[in-house]
Amino acid sequence: MIRTFALVFGLGAGLGAISYAHNLRGSEAMNFKNPRTLAGQVNADGSVSRGTHFTVVHRGTGNYEMTFDEGYFANGCPVLTVTPLNSINTTFSVSQVRCNLYDAYFESAKGIVTDTEFNLIAVAAK
Repeated sequence: MIRTFALVFGLGAGLGAISYAHNLRGSEAMNFKNPRTLAGQVNADGSVSRGTHFTVVHRGTGNYEMTFDEGYFANGCPVLTVTPLNSINTTFSVSQVRCNLYDAYFESAKGIVTDTEFNLIAVAAK
């Protein structure tokens, strides 16, 4: 139930950001008229528990590589949001390697690299 709430909350936040970006004046780069959205959930071992059109490789402790299917975001690179399910004591960073490839790194509040479950939302212009 908590995971479903987190996924729905994250999707709502992502769509709210698109709505906000759409209302900005004079900013063509953020003008999403018909966005394509992808959401999913990843287990601590890197297996995908929910979602399609992406794969995850668990590169090592706390290190995940996410690749989106070629053609799913055909007209541009997606904007990616990642949320660890145990976000109270987890810090993380996400970096874009290339258009459809991202790396995520997670560690505990004590600075110890750690595996964790996480949600993701990716959005791009259609």
